[in-house]
Amino acid sequence: MIGILAVLEGAIWSGDLDKRTASKVADRFVQQGLLAAGHDQRDLRQAINDMNQRVRYAAGEYDSPPPSIPLPS
Repeated sequence: MIGILAVLEGAIWSGDLDKRTASKVADRFVQQGLLAAGHDQRDLRQAINDMNQRVRYAAGEYDSPPPSIPLPS
């Protein structure tokens, strides 16, 4: 899951993910309250990165939930 989220984030950052698929991923994050309705591509990348860090915490990589760390533009 960690690797899949990293690949997804990278594909969005590089523009390799088609808009339809990116929109479906974003819609799911919006439905779950993890992304604001007025989001942009950077916001989606941030939400995916934050999810990846939560998965790492759940997998035992961190002692406590990590804070959201802003991504570079």
